Amino acid sequence: MKKKSNVKIVSPYEVQHYLFSFPGIRKRSEETAVRMAVKSMYPGNTDVCTDYISGKNSAVAFAVSKDKLSEYLKSDSVIFAAPQLIQKKVPTGTVLCIFEDCILVQVTNDRNIVFLKTYNRNENILDAVKEELSGKKIDLGEIRIFSAAEHVWPEIQEYASDNGVLIEPMEKLLSKKSRKIPSLFSVNRTSSYAGIIFFIFTCALLTACILTFIYRKHRMQSLENVFVNNSRILEKLQKQKIKVSETDEDYNTKEKLIFGAGCVLSELQKIDNTMVLDSFRLRENSFTAEGRCGSAAVLMKSIKSSVLFDSVVLKNVRPGESGDNFVLEAKIAE
Repeated sequence: MKKKSNVKIVSPYEVQHYLFSFPGIRKRSEETAVRMAVKSMYPGNTDVCTDYISGKNSAVAFAVSKDKLSEYLKSDSVIFAAPQLIQKKVPTGTVLCIFEDCILVQVTNDRNIVFLKTYNRNENILDAVKEELSGKKIDLGEIRIFSAAEHVWPEIQEYASDNGVLIEPMEKLLSKKSRKIPSLFSVNRTSSYAGIIFFIFTCALLTACILTFIYRKHRMQSLENVFVNNSRILEKLQKQKIKVSETDEDYNTKEKLIFGAGCVLSELQKIDNTMVLDSFRLRENSFTAEGRCGSAAVLMKSIKSSVLFDSVVLKNVRPGESGDNFVLEAKIAE
């Protein structure tokens, strides 16, 4: 913490205070919920900085303009809001914080802030608080009063005298325990979680590497199985070749080509078992095959009836010693 002269407990009029209730919300979603709630109060205004503290079922948000925050930073002021300090100093009870221009009333129950409101100086504070809390099941507990004003309001002074309540200086909230609290709008507010965040990130990265290794190993095994299965089909077709670029190292492309070639060749063999291919080339969803068969006319009729092929073209048909030679071009039906 910096020098005590630079420590400032800001009033709710300098930095706005908002109490939100988020019953059942997960802690990891709390920050987003708080910032969205504050943003809704300043529609279209991006010149607002937000910070917050949380309890069991509630959160107190703090909002200040960027210009005002810049003033604090330039003057090297370390700023705190009273609710931050009260939550630590008075975990259960009611606290009245008196500032020059207003008074903040906070009721805390086991570090959970259940009531928070700012009153103007011209209001009858005690009556207003009682009216506000009437009908609500809120235990006020012990009442403590802290003041940062030069002159304590008469009604508060009278209440303190009648009930034996000591009016303490606001600086009393800055106890040794309070000094462990990160200051408002400080980047250090998240530093306590840095180790946890780093650990989680490292574990996630390590897990991703392991899963990637397992996945690639599985893919390689699957690719090997595809080659083995289709090699059996290729062995049945004499003098047939699959032209796959040796420079293509993409596993997905190779698997697709080899698997597709096996399916196409198997279908061609079913269509005409007299067919012998001399070459075969597969490109994505089309192929070219060159070979010979018993009858090109019969082959053309049969292959057009197959649901596996589209746009069938049979060209360069010429008679040979043991049948018709041909060049077949077709697309694989989608």
